[in-house]
Amino acid sequence: TNKTTNSIFVAVSVTEAREKILQHVAPGAVQVLPLSSVLGMVLAAPVRAQVDVPAFDNSAMDGFALDHRVTALATPATPVRLPIAGFQAAGKIDFGSLKPGRALRIGTGAYIPLDVTAVVPLEEVREDNGEIIISAAVQGGAHIRRRAEETRFGDAVLDAGVLLHASVLGYLT
Repeated sequence: TNKTTNSIFVAVSVTEAREKILQHVAPGAVQVLPLSSVLGMVLAAPVRAQVDVPAFDNSAMDGFALDHRVTALATPATPVRLPIAGFQAAGKIDFGSLKPGRALRIGTGAYIPLDVTAVVPLEEVREDNGEIIISAAVQGGAHIRRRAEETRFGDAVLDAGVLLHASVLGYLT
């Protein structure tokens, strides 16, 4: 008891205090604003993905794209040699498919040709006279980011009520 005012103070948790305050507060008007002016505001509605991320199957690293099955019997004593068919750079599709028994030099983020089942990092192969030499079996799907692996079109990516700080805005751009 406070002797000068005869008041009683009651301690409550932060969660309880927040709930009591929110009982007496109504949301403000919803505004549609450009991203450049919403820093520090709160999202009024959920945000859904407008595209698949990634948009297509792509290489997770620089290396060689190939059909992993041709490496099944590769060992240091009996390595597999594959001719290098060319180079697939990020942002270009020079190879829509790959002939069996060949490898394709590929850059990080580059489109994965249809017949490719794995990417072998540069550090895990040797090159010799236009061929790569693989000394161990390669796992199917290795180092390939699949279409929509992270986010599928229409997925909810942010909930209503999210504070729009710099990292959230970066995600939305």
